[in-house]
Amino acid sequence: MISFAVAQPSFTAADIATSADEAFHAVV
Repeated sequence: MISFAVAQPSFTAADIATSADEAFHAVV
């Protein structure tokens, strides 16, 4: 589920954390 974040041309640790948090809540 993090692939969409990695696909972005530029991303930061904050973006990864946000994406992971959203994915976590989406699953839970």
